[in-house]
Amino acid sequence: MAVYGQLHPFDQNEEDWTSYIERAKLCFTANKIEEEAQKRVIILTCCGPKTYQLIKRIVAPEDPNSLFIDQLETLVGSHYNPILPLLRDAYSIRECVNRANRLQYL
Repeated sequence: MAVYGQLHPFDQNEEDWTSYIERAKLCFTANKIEEEAQKRVIILTCCGPKTYQLIKRIVAPEDPNSLFIDQLETLVGSHYNPILPLLRDAYSIRECVNRANRLQYL
C-alpha cells in the first residue's frame, strides 16, 4: 500500500499548531486512516520529542494516548496561541470608548 504525504516533527518557527493538525488530518484522509486511536498515535509519534514532552506536561497526570485529537489540538493550540489577542482587542475597545467619552465633553 502506498503512503501519501509525510508528517514531520512540529516546529513552531515554521508553522502554527493548527496548520500542523490540519496537515495531519489531510494525511489521514489521503491514507484512509479512520480510527481515532491510530490518528492519535501517529500525531504523538510524529510531532517530535519537544512537542511530545510539552503534551505530556500539559495533560499530566493523564496519559497523552488517552486523549482525542480534538483535545490535543485545543490543549497544545492554547499553549502556542494564548488568549492574549482577546485581551488586546478588549483594550482596543476600551480605548475607543474612552476616546468617544472624551469627545462628548469637548
